[in-house]
Amino acid sequence: MTTTTYTFSTAANPINGCWSQGWWSVDETNSDCNTNYFTGSLSGVDSDRGYFTFDITGWSPASACAPLSGYLSVPTGEGNQAAGEGGPAFVSAALFDVATDPFTLAAKVNNPNATIYNDLGSGMLFGGPYSLSTAVSFGTFTLGLNSTALNALSAAHHNHVQFVSVGTALINPPAGDVFLYGFSGYAPVTLTVTVPRLCKVYPWAATRLGRNGRGRVRRPQPSEPSMQRR
Repeated sequence: MTTTTYTFSTAANPINGCWSQGWWSVDETNSDCNTNYFTGSLSGVDSDRGYFTFDITGWSPASACAPLSGYLSVPTGEGNQAAGEGGPAFVSAALFDVATDPFTLAAKVNNPNATIYNDLGSGMLFGGPYSLSTAVSFGTFTLGLNSTALNALSAAHHNHVQFVSVGTALINPPAGDVFLYGFSGYAPVTLTVTVPRLCKVYPWAATRLGRNGRGRVRRPQPSEPSMQRR
C-alpha cells in the first residue's frame, strides 16, 4: 500500500505568536506565551492539565482517506522524580478530545478556569492510558493515537477544520508531588499521521473535532525556549 506521512507541529501558525501548547489550571495564573504543558500537581496544591493544538491545513485536500496510524511526539521535560520531587516512578496519563475552541484555549492569561481544565481531561479518549516514567529527563514520549482519534482527525480534515487540539491529563494520580512535563516548553510537540493514498471508504466521525468549525487551537512560542517548571 502506498502511503503519505504528514507531520504537524505546535510551532506552526500560532494564534498569539507563541507555540500552540500549554496548560490550564483550577487555581493558578498563567500567561499566553508560557508554552510549558505541565500536567499534574505539586503537593496537591495546584492541578494543571496540558494541551497541544495543530494546524492541519498541510494535509492534502485531495486525500479522502482516514489515517492508518498516528502518534504524538511529546518532549518530556522532567517528571516529578527527574525534577527531584520524589513521588511515584510511573504515572498513568491519557490523551483526550477537546471541546474548547482554539482561540479561547490560546488565551491562557484567563487561567484559572475549571471548565477548560475539566475539558482537557474528559470526553473521548484519544490515546492511552499510558504508563509513563516520571524519571525521564528531557527525552521524548511517543504516544500512539487510537481509532477514535484517527476518525476524529479524518472528520476534521473532511470538514476543512484548520486547527485540532488534544488534551492530556493524569489518570487517578496519588496525592503529593505527581506530575509530568516539568520544565517543558523548550521544544514543540508534533502530530504525525500516515494516510493511504487510495481508499474506498472514508469513515466520517461525528466528533467534537469535526463539529467544531475551527477545531481546538493554541499558539506557538516565542523565539526563546521556556524553562519554567510550569
